[in-house]
Amino acid sequence: MISILIGSVSEFSGKGILCMGIAKHFQAKNYKVGVFKPVGRVPVEVDGVLTDANMAFFKKELGLQSPLSDLCPVVLTRDLLDKVLQGNEKGLKDRIISAYEKVSSKKDVLLLNGSGRLFDGELLGVSERDLLEKTNARALFLGSVSEISHTLDAFLYTKEILKDNLLGVAFNRVPQNMVKFVSEKAVPFLEKNKIPVFAVLPEEPMLNAVTVGELKNFLGAEMLCCADKENELVERYSIGAMNVENAIKYFLKTKNKAVITGGDRSDIQAAALETSTKCIVLTGGLYPNERIISHAEEKGIPIMVVKDDTLVTVGKFESLLGHLTVLNKTMLKYGVELVNKHFDFQKLHKAIGMK
Repeated sequence: MISILIGSVSEFSGKGILCMGIAKHFQAKNYKVGVFKPVGRVPVEVDGVLTDANMAFFKKELGLQSPLSDLCPVVLTRDLLDKVLQGNEKGLKDRIISAYEKVSSKKDVLLLNGSGRLFDGELLGVSERDLLEKTNARALFLGSVSEISHTLDAFLYTKEILKDNLLGVAFNRVPQNMVKFVSEKAVPFLEKNKIPVFAVLPEEPMLNAVTVGELKNFLGAEMLCCADKENELVERYSIGAMNVENAIKYFLKTKNKAVITGGDRSDIQAAALETSTKCIVLTGGLYPNERIISHAEEKGIPIMVVKDDTLVTVGKFESLLGHLTVLNKTMLKYGVELVNKHFDFQKLHKAIGMK
């Protein structure tokens, strides 16, 4: 059996999408594939079992047969953290290794969806470096290029620590204006330093998107209409604070957006409803008139109201875009297509000795 730990050197790097893309690839080749998440960090209860939200998604989408309690044996909650800090929680490493042995049984490939960096989990006594040693897994580390020098430093450091246990690395969320530089400069540099690079995955806006429902919950908003559109994806936002003529021009240039504007700006709201708008967020606790709501219902565009002012709402929205950790079906579709197109699976097969 081959075990591969998917880790990262930067936050929100897309480990879940890469793990899913690789799992789907091996399943398509008729290999028996397992996915294991040693430590979950997005607690959710499924059928009475405390687990990780992404692991629940993996189990359903990949048809994994192991129980969630084995697929994700430890879930980091405030209660668990309190016990660890007080020295009242022991044996987490043994619990993880025991679950790993169960999940890996009769598998050809087991993917460990890591928490992040090599030292993550040290507080719980189960760092990723420990897991690599205990499971004989090899590591594939992912990094973004928001700070390219930082990412390259981190890849080099990871190689120094793991040596031959580092299977290789991949770049994700690479802006189009950086793809050439990363491919022609950074990749040859890493390969020269004996760090195989398996992918340069370009930025895909849909993978940074949030659903209307996630936006509503995060903002603490009241939904006024079109609640059935909560799964629609919002890629970006526009602020409706200008005159209506300029607003229309601005809105036409921005697709799949949320329009953030005051509840008293019915002219901006009407303009937004005539363009590619996924939802309208009204600030200041002000409600629209019935004509706007009726028009929104006809267009199938949700309207929500928040108590915060526009500046605070924009700040919250920016902190949410690209920072979601829970996968959904739309992200899965775009993510798997991206991995299939840009990941060098032939190189991976050769590196792990599989046909």
